[in-house]
Amino acid sequence: MPITEEIKEVIAKNDKNIISLDLSGASMSDNDVKELQRLLQTNSYISSIDLSDNTITDDACEILAQLKIEKINLKGNYLGDDGVLMLLTSLTIRELNISSNGLTDKSAKQILACINKYKSLEIDNNPRISYQLINEIRNHFLDNSVNFEEPIGIDLGLNIGYKPFG
Repeated sequence: MPITEEIKEVIAKNDKNIISLDLSGASMSDNDVKELQRLLQTNSYISSIDLSDNTITDDACEILAQLKIEKINLKGNYLGDDGVLMLLTSLTIRELNISSNGLTDKSAKQILACINKYKSLEIDNNPRISYQLINEIRNHFLDNSVNFEEPIGIDLGLNIGYKPFG
């Protein structure tokens, strides 16, 4: 399905209040991604795009990697290792969802090699990635997470039998 006129107008407005674009489940094809790239060249505010559950393949990934966006959701498309390797070349993407595609250990190893540039990465439901590599990726984010201070008065569920005043 081509990009609708309404979406084209929204992108063309270059409105600073519109920073994300949701095209999930819109039957977007690789050709539609080419048109999206052309449209986004004049928009300096959209930094997040949801392209989940479409029919995008590896062929569109080089174009997607060139977009000046920080967050992209490609869950549930038809991506393989070659497409993901192209996405990893992006200089701007910091949040990437490539869950439920056709990835293998080949792309998972490349993800590990450049994992420090990502603040969010989702790769679940790619059954051809080994459990070991999934854990290495997961542990990276756990080991490098922000330290949170425990708030004062947190309820740890240990107040069994507690009766409030009054």
